[in-house]
Amino acid sequence: PDLASELPTSSNNSKTWVYKLRKGIKYEDGKPVTCEDIKYGVSRSYETGILDSGPTYPSAFLDNKNDYKGPYTTPDKTLDSVICAKDGSTITFNLAQPVPYFASITTFGAFSPIPKAKDTKQNYDAHPIATGPYKIKENTKSRLLLVRNPAWKASSDPVRTPYPDQVVLEFGLDQELM
Repeated sequence: PDLASELPTSSNNSKTWVYKLRKGIKYEDGKPVTCEDIKYGVSRSYETGILDSGPTYPSAFLDNKNDYKGPYTTPDKTLDSVICAKDGSTITFNLAQPVPYFASITTFGAFSPIPKAKDTKQNYDAHPIATGPYKIKENTKSRLLLVRNPAWKASSDPVRTPYPDQVVLEFGLDQELM
């Protein structure tokens, strides 16, 4: 919902879904989020041999007529069922079968934008590049520290509102101490 400017439209008996992309969204480094970044993020979910334990729902729904296996395994191919408009304003998903609830599926992490230049393969989960109001400052086995993302603007993201200046998550604490 934070990347689309409105609800998607579906056609072809819920096998084709088109999203108009919101303008002005930037990564924590100030670079703009592009349609190609979203497509690349989705394409990574096909890399089940390298990115083990990742989500498989994109490959379960998207039409894959050219036997695409992911950007690392088949770099000479592209995920043809995900199409970016020439001007980057829309992204279209073509599905293998009707999925009337596909709009809900695209809210999951596998549909997040990932700039190809920042992809660290199986290590990406440790420090994903932020587009929202917070970014990762520290990520260890026992602690996750999120701080305000200076590149985030409320004008390009009316969905989320940052409240605290930072969020600290502590992991592995003894429940009896709570």
